[in-house]
Amino acid sequence: MVDIQDRHIPDTISTEAREYLKSLEVPASLPESPAADDLEGWKKAWGENEALHQEENDALRFTFYALRLTHLVSQPDDRY
Repeated sequence: MVDIQDRHIPDTISTEAREYLKSLEVPASLPESPAADDLEGWKKAWGENEALHQEENDALRFTFYALRLTHLVSQPDDRY
């Protein structure tokens, strides 16, 4: 794991921005990707990522569903 504290953040960056940068995950600390030919490993990784972001995904689906209802369905068009 790479500690963000070991990386140089210039003094010209504001304190707020510096704290934000320190809070970010460093790519080296992310889980290693499965091998290119490891289909089961990729399915597992995809499932874990979906579970991690389920709440965000649901909110986006709801938003776009509502937009579709208001902007597309309300227009007279026999495609919907």
